[in-house]
Amino acid sequence: MIINCEPCGGTGLLGDITCMYCNGDGELDLTDPEFKHMLTGPRRALQGIIWSQMFTKLGTLQADVGDLTDKVNDIMDKCNDIFEKVNE
Repeated sequence: MIINCEPCGGTGLLGDITCMYCNGDGELDLTDPEFKHMLTGPRRALQGIIWSQMFTKLGTLQADVGDLTDKVNDIMDKCNDIFEKVNE
């Protein structure tokens, strides 16, 4: 899973130096073996960022599912109306 590096904002730079989190490429690959060898502080900071992004995406997904549920219910209501008209 590749995510945008939040500490550097995807620029690869922290001020004037190369970002120590993403090594300057602006992205983090969570399957990279180096990720688990990071120092505890930076790794925990990144894990917080990752969880935050996951929950944000989950919230967006839940909103999308809610919208789809409403649309399906609207279609079902229209189908029921058609069914009633056919049975008259």
